[in-house]
Amino acid sequence: MSFSTSQKADESKLEHPVLSGHPSVRGEGAFLESTSIDDTSIMFYHQSMRDEERVILEKIEKLKEEIRYLKKNKERFLKGLPHSVDIRKIVERSVYLCCEIVLDISDLLIVKSGLSKPLTYGDNL
Repeated sequence: MSFSTSQKADESKLEHPVLSGHPSVRGEGAFLESTSIDDTSIMFYHQSMRDEERVILEKIEKLKEEIRYLKKNKERFLKGLPHSVDIRKIVERSVYLCCEIVLDISDLLIVKSGLSKPLTYGDNL
């Protein structure tokens, strides 16, 4: 299905679940007038959704990897933490990475849900 710039999109005819979030279907002004919905734009929209989901899944895997590392070395870290600056820095960095990954995932999920990207980490919470 394709709309030229002179045609108006009737939202009742465009109830395709994949396109429901597409800006041209939601009727966002100039975008609708300057864009046509064709197989290429649908494919790009699908690809963009897959890319977002892929990034989220990659971040979840990185988070799991960091947690596994902390669990695997828990005893060694607990024994050396009071005495070793190096171990303290390793643990701090690993925990920091976990926090950062969680906040990145929350950013991606917020944007994916259609809300604007939070400006600060505090806005995520």
